[in-house]
Amino acid sequence: MARAHPDAYELSDGEKRDLVKLISEGKPLPEKYRFILFQDRREVELVWSGKSREVTNVVLPFQTLEHIDEPRKERADEEELALNMSGRQIAGWTNKLIWGDNKLILSSLRSGAVRHQIQEAGGLKLIYIDPPFDVGADFSMDVEIGGETFHKQPNLLEQIAYRDTWGRGADSFNAMLYERLILMRDLLASDGSIYVHCDWRVSAYLKLALDEVFGRDSFQREIIWRIGWISGYKSTALNWIRNHDTIYFYTKDPDKFTFNKEYIPYPQGYVRRDGNPPTGRGYPVEDTWNCSELDSLDSIQIKSFSSEKTGYATQKNEALAARIIAASSNPGDLVADFFCGSGTVAAAAEKMGRKWIATDLGKFGIHTTRKRLISVQRALKAEGKAFRAFEVLNLGRYERQAYLNVSNRLSSKKKAAALARKEEEFRALILRAYRAEPIESNGFFHGKNAGRLVVVGP
Repeated sequence: MARAHPDAYELSDGEKRDLVKLISEGKPLPEKYRFILFQDRREVELVWSGKSREVTNVVLPFQTLEHIDEPRKERADEEELALNMSGRQIAGWTNKLIWGDNKLILSSLRSGAVRHQIQEAGGLKLIYIDPPFDVGADFSMDVEIGGETFHKQPNLLEQIAYRDTWGRGADSFNAMLYERLILMRDLLASDGSIYVHCDWRVSAYLKLALDEVFGRDSFQREIIWRIGWISGYKSTALNWIRNHDTIYFYTKDPDKFTFNKEYIPYPQGYVRRDGNPPTGRGYPVEDTWNCSELDSLDSIQIKSFSSEKTGYATQKNEALAARIIAASSNPGDLVADFFCGSGTVAAAAEKMGRKWIATDLGKFGIHTTRKRLISVQRALKAEGKAFRAFEVLNLGRYERQAYLNVSNRLSSKKKAAALARKEEEFRALILRAYRAEPIESNGFFHGKNAGRLVVVGP
C-alpha cells in the first residue's frame, strides 16, 4: 500500500546500518529506498538500467532538400537524397517529410522556429507511431527495382540507430522510446491524442511508460487489432495462434480531446430481436477491431491492401490509419508520424484533408514516402480534388564545406576571421547534436563523450 507521508515509515536498525554503509562507500541505494526516504507518488513505474528523465533540448536547423506542390514526372534517384528544388512556394502550412533522427527532429520541432508554424496551423492534434519493436530488425531489406531484387544494407546512421535501440535489449528500447514520448507529449496540442502501435514483444513496457509520461488518467483505450486470417504456417503452432497487435490510445488532457465516433451500418435486412427495424446509425465501433461477426463489414482487414504494398515487412494499411485519423482529428488538423516507414499515415492524411508531418531515419523510407505522396497528389489532381504542397527536409546531415561558405567579397583578413568563427560554430553544432563535451583542441580531437575522444570530420 502507498504511504500517506514518508515519515510514516520507520527504518529498522538493520536498514539504517545498511544505508550508512552504502552511503559511506559511495554505492547506489537499492530502488526501494527511493520510496521510503523520499516522497514519490508513483506507485507503479517501469525501471531499467540507466533510466533518466532528462531529454535533449538541442535545436538544429532544418535544411530544405525539395519543395513539391505539383505532380510531375519522376526522375531517377541519384546519390544520397539527390532531390531537385523545383516547385513554387505557396502560402499557408506546407506538409513536411523530414529525414533524420526523430529525437533531434522532435527536439527541434518543439523548441525551434517550426514550432511557430505548428501553432499557426492549429497545433499538433494527433500522433500515430509504429516504433521498431521487431527485435533483430536492423534496417536491412530486400528492394525490387526494375524487376530485380536487391538486398539493402543499413547505412551508418541506421547502424547507429539499431545499436542505440537494441544494443542492450529491452533497456535500450525503453530508453530510446521513453525520451521520444516525452518530447511528443510536449509537442502535442493541449487537446491532442496519441496512438502507439506495438505487439507482444514490448506492449507491457510501453503501457507503463505511457502511463508515466502522459498520466494514467490520460489512458483512453487499449485497442486490439486482428492482423489477418489464419494461414497454414500459423496452424502448426503448438499453442494459441497469435494473431493481433495492440494499439494504445492516450490523450494530452484526459477530459478535452477530439473523438468522432464511428458506426458500422446495419446489414441489409437486419432486424432487432423484437422484430422491429433497427434505429440509430449502426453498430458503434468497439476497441476490438476485426474480431467479431461484423468482420465482413469492417474495412481494416490487412488482406485487402495488396495495391498499397511498398516492400516494408511491417507496413500497415491505409484503412487502419484512416480509422484513427477520422476518429481523433478533423479536416484541416495537423497529424504526425515520427516513425513513418513507407508513409501510410501521411498518405491517408493527405487523402482525408489533414495537414501532416512524417519523419524517418532511413533514406529508403524517405524516398518511398516521397514517391507515394507524389502519387497521391497525382490521383487527387486527376480527380479534381485539392492537395497540399510538401517539402522534404533534412536534419542531422551537415556538410562542412556548405556550412563554412562565406562571401568572396570580404577581404582576406575578414574572410579568415569569418571562416574561423564558422568553423568554431560548426564544431559546436555537431558536438551539441551528439551530446559531446567540447575540449581544448590539440589540433585533432574536438570533444569527448562517455570517456571517448571525438573528432568532427569534414
